[in-house]
Amino acid sequence: MFTTAMNVLDAIKMPAAVQQADQSPNPQAPFYQQVNGGSETVPGISYTNIMTKNDEVVTPYTQGAITAGPGARVDNITIQDVCGNDGSEHVSLPYSKNVAQIVLNKLDPGDQHSILCFSQAAVFGNTQLIG
Repeated sequence: MFTTAMNVLDAIKMPAAVQQADQSPNPQAPFYQQVNGGSETVPGISYTNIMTKNDEVVTPYTQGAITAGPGARVDNITIQDVCGNDGSEHVSLPYSKNVAQIVLNKLDPGDQHSILCFSQAAVFGNTQLIG
């Protein structure tokens, strides 16, 4: 059934739908081969990948980690290893103030700040400006 659906999407020229429906998490799958040329990374690029142990979409959450190919550098970070009180899951992770602090430190390595761990609730996170 899945193969038939994929063939229909391909036949009606919906490549984005075919790519999204690709159920293979394998980096060697055709979609990933096209995007990355056989590797998850590009030489000369530093990657920061922030995951959450509470992810309900990427399961197990460790599937969110990427492997550095030749000439690339990858820092896979699990938010709960940095801030144990961060309950963020897939939806709220982008809104985590803890994640924002990590991102700012990664964007400006010359101006590092200690991570002040704020409590983050799943789904709703913490949207307070202070605390």
